[in-house]
Amino acid sequence: MSVRVFDKPTRVLLVAGGPMRDYQFVRNMLNRHKSVEVDVLLQTAVVGTSQDSNRLLLQFPASREELFDYDVIIAFDPDWRLVPAEGIQNLADWVYQEEG
Repeated sequence: MSVRVFDKPTRVLLVAGGPMRDYQFVRNMLNRHKSVEVDVLLQTAVVGTSQDSNRLLLQFPASREELFDYDVIIAFDPDWRLVPAEGIQNLADWVYQEEG
């Protein structure tokens, strides 16, 4: 029996419609964990907004490759109407085909 160990951080995409308390708690918790890289898409954010994260995204990942780089996606009441149809399809594929 062989065991493979990967020393790579868990990549998390955190999506939120606004800066609610649950979102803030999870963002802070994940950002403090050394083995997690968290990118944030806060839909109410504007250019210049500061969030504790590796990257602050201003739009949903545009390509399958960008989205499929994430190991975990957490969503707190986002406005799904702001996500392009291609992004919704990519998310469905990430869940159903890639077992995200």
